[in-house]
Amino acid sequence: MYRGRVGATLVVARLAKFPLKQKDELSMAMQRCVSVVFPMPFNRIFHYSLPLELESERLVGRRVMAPLGAKERIGYIVDSITKSGLKGLKIIEEIIDKEPLISENLLELARWISKYYVCSLGQALDTILPHNFRPVRARGKIKEQEVKIFSAFIPSPQQKRILKPIQGNIKNQTFGIFLIHGVTDSGKTEVYLQAIAQAQEVGRQSVFLVPEISLTPQFLSIFEERFGSTRIGLWHSRLSQGERYTTWQSAFQGKIDIMIGARSAIFAPFPNLGLIIIDEEHDTSYKQEKRPLYHTRELAQKRAELERATLVLGSATPSLEAFYRSLTGVKPYRLLTLPERIYKRSLPSVDVVDMREELEKSKNRGILSGKLFEAIADRLKKGEQIILFLNRRGYSTFILCRECGFVLKCPNCNVSMVYHFDEKRVKCHYCNHHDEAPRFCPRCGSRKIRYFGTGTEKVEQVVKKMFPGAKVMRMDIDTMRYKYAAEKIFNAFRQRKVDILVGTQLVAKGWDFPDVTLVGIISADTALNLPDFRSAERTFSLITQVAGRSGRGPKGGEVIVQTYNPDHYSIKMALKHDYCSFYDKEIEFRKELSYPPITNLVVIMVKGKDEEKVIKACEKISSLLKREIIPATILGPSPAVLNKIAGKYRWQIIIKTADMKCISEFFQRHYLGFEEKGVETIVDVDPLSML
Repeated sequence: MYRGRVGATLVVARLAKFPLKQKDELSMAMQRCVSVVFPMPFNRIFHYSLPLELESERLVGRRVMAPLGAKERIGYIVDSITKSGLKGLKIIEEIIDKEPLISENLLELARWISKYYVCSLGQALDTILPHNFRPVRARGKIKEQEVKIFSAFIPSPQQKRILKPIQGNIKNQTFGIFLIHGVTDSGKTEVYLQAIAQAQEVGRQSVFLVPEISLTPQFLSIFEERFGSTRIGLWHSRLSQGERYTTWQSAFQGKIDIMIGARSAIFAPFPNLGLIIIDEEHDTSYKQEKRPLYHTRELAQKRAELERATLVLGSATPSLEAFYRSLTGVKPYRLLTLPERIYKRSLPSVDVVDMREELEKSKNRGILSGKLFEAIADRLKKGEQIILFLNRRGYSTFILCRECGFVLKCPNCNVSMVYHFDEKRVKCHYCNHHDEAPRFCPRCGSRKIRYFGTGTEKVEQVVKKMFPGAKVMRMDIDTMRYKYAAEKIFNAFRQRKVDILVGTQLVAKGWDFPDVTLVGIISADTALNLPDFRSAERTFSLITQVAGRSGRGPKGGEVIVQTYNPDHYSIKMALKHDYCSFYDKEIEFRKELSYPPITNLVVIMVKGKDEEKVIKACEKISSLLKREIIPATILGPSPAVLNKIAGKYRWQIIIKTADMKCISEFFQRHYLGFEEKGVETIVDVDPLSML
């Protein structure tokens, strides 16, 4: 570490040895300075002078402590320039890193993030490198014998078929993208393992991304069995600061070859990255929720291009964006298919229960249909396992007064409060406001308060009452708050200590339990009722994915789907496991209304506590857009679907365009002008939610 003030003294001491004329000539001579950016929402580059003893050092990619206004802040050196006649430059206060931590490729990736996702370069760099890291690179090369490649399972003929181009691309060390469309339990994981082994053979590292932290114990176990534990790192948000530092440093030094993790693992600082794998690439959790609002798939594509690496995307229900690119010849996308389950296992049989008929004919108002109840009882009798899926947490989803019609809403958001049985409290799932559950109507004082709707907590309670001998466990955000919760649930279910697992979409993501022979979908309609053009795609994906958890062992499997919309095409095609027919139907809808993947979508969200200010700011941006951007359709301004969250009113502008370069240039020119006191402007490129 170097303190800059000492350096300033040295400069003065050296100048004092020269006569006055020589001192003037020296001060006008060529001088080296650095360009620094800060992780703040403005796109300005600041120049600072360097002490003489640092002028020969390689500085780009290092962090510094530099004066900015009245404060000293951590910044990133992004350029080093030599100029004459520089005057009045402030001097660097402190060089934090002994050598650059941001490689040239990661710096280039940060520049791309800044332009495409509309944030400052400093914010992009701060996303890549958490600012409180202080790693030091170990000198010397890693010895070849430290890398151990364990014997691999022999791939099946269909796995060999798709491995050939992937492994060839890894050997050639060229940029390529392969989309593996494989049905659930088709053996995609073995393809991933073989590809990673190939990357190790040519001395390159691999990043393996999963959509949920809960999946890391399962994959870590598989990877350690194949490659050993010493060359694998784990990366996700629930690691302690010490664990994150150690893992980051191991990747930086080349001590590990494989990084397994959630979306932020894409920034692993490997010195020779050769392979990126995104499992379940369709999953919405690959979209970052805080600025910069990047999508991991797009980021991975850019990083693979910069590193001359191979990108493998895998899913039984690919995103329409990825599938469209692979079908329409967007280079370097290539489509590979695994149409059959391994060991010639059949896909699970699917039965549909029309809940309208269940109510009319059987007078059943309960959560479980008669068919699902009987199927659960049968599996418990046989000692087999069951997964029950409902993509809605909590106990009751809204509280209603039957006297005056009052619905309890969050005071900060325009949404209903959800009742949580375990805590006997009501909660807002958007701003986390919570309160005691009311016994009387807050409006009229009536006792006729009733709890309506169903969440995973209620399903869990009902199942426990109906099947008192069964061991039931719940998996949703509320039960996954603790660090080792995912591992605990995974191990309990794997070891057959649990008979029935009740959960939200977390249970639909890549779990492999061979003793699960029944999956019950409590309601297939939850995503369909959302005012979002992707609702059908989400419904199809969720049903297909959760159904794929059944029948992954020799006993086979069954899926029972409860719905009020049995004729909707997304549900009908999911029941047949027919992705291609769904894609054909859905892509026509997207073409007709010019939605992605046919065009790009950008949402400008303006929010603030004063709605009048929000509307004025939104109108100002809209008029600027309409004046300057011609090749685009601009919708709005209008209130967002969720028009108030956390006490802030939300208005939006929607841009549909095929010319993202024009949009990017517009934001580079004007983004700073959008900021007004009391108003926040967020630009979401390629949004996954329209709420």
